[in-house]
Amino acid sequence: MLNPQITGKAERALGAILDRLLARTGTSFPQWAALAVTAAKGGSAGRDQLVAAIGDGKIPESAVLTAISELAAAGRVLTTVASRASAELASE
Repeated sequence: MLNPQITGKAERALGAILDRLLARTGTSFPQWAALAVTAAKGGSAGRDQLVAAIGDGKIPESAVLTAISELAAAGRVLTTVASRASAELASE
């Protein structure tokens, strides 16, 4: 039977695996989360959608916005003009 202790152990184990994979690509967890949510929304997501989906209390809004800016600077997402109100996955 699952209980909070087992769930917590599984979450920590999976988090450790994800952290190692992200470290190899130079991607932070907030960046990965922004990419994952954007992809899940068909390749385009609004800023407010990303903040709501990712900023669940563990990741502050400022970290989500920083992740979007970093991804845009790296050419991994495209943002709308000036407002950066949305993110769109960049094609390779």
